[in-house]
Amino acid sequence: MSNGLLFNNLLSKNSILGNSGVDIKSIQQVSITIGASVLANTATITEVVPANTIIIFLGSYCQSVLGSVGTIRTDLTNATTVTAYRNANDTIRTSTVNIMVVEFSSGALKSKQTGVLAVTSPATSNTATVTAVVISKSLLLYTGHTSSDTADNSFNYTNPSISLTNTTTITADRGSTSYDLAIGWILIEFN
Repeated sequence: MSNGLLFNNLLSKNSILGNSGVDIKSIQQVSITIGASVLANTATITEVVPANTIIIFLGSYCQSVLGSVGTIRTDLTNATTVTAYRNANDTIRTSTVNIMVVEFSSGALKSKQTGVLAVTSPATSNTATVTAVVISKSLLLYTGHTSSDTADNSFNYTNPSISLTNTTTITADRGSTSYDLAIGWILIEFN
């Protein structure tokens, strides 16, 4: 089931979670632009409870032929700030990321875990150990990634995939042994 279908099912109360569904307190759409010669930028959001809040990564783009320059990782820094990071300090171009900040009502989430999973060259995968979750009640979200690639290389070198491979393991995979990656993720388990 895709994240879009899963998210719609959560909202409709006809979900894998039974007929109770999940109550959402707020949804904020955010666009963050990282200017030329800058590695990160922030956006101010309406205050949320971080333990009840997730980021849904909607994609990023860069005014560059260097695809890897546009790779962006996002993070809920605190109750009122979202930060976007990029890997290369481009002196001419800007990068933009679009995200949704979704705050669930108190009691909707059993747990929320976040992290950055590193895949360093020459590895093609790596794992992160998390506190055990019930897979059928959990949602793993990709929040972007950064790469050590600052040359004109294809996203095939840097574009990762993440999965919840068992109740305590997140796995990141990629198709190349080139470059180091920092992959952002959020894992939530619903009550």
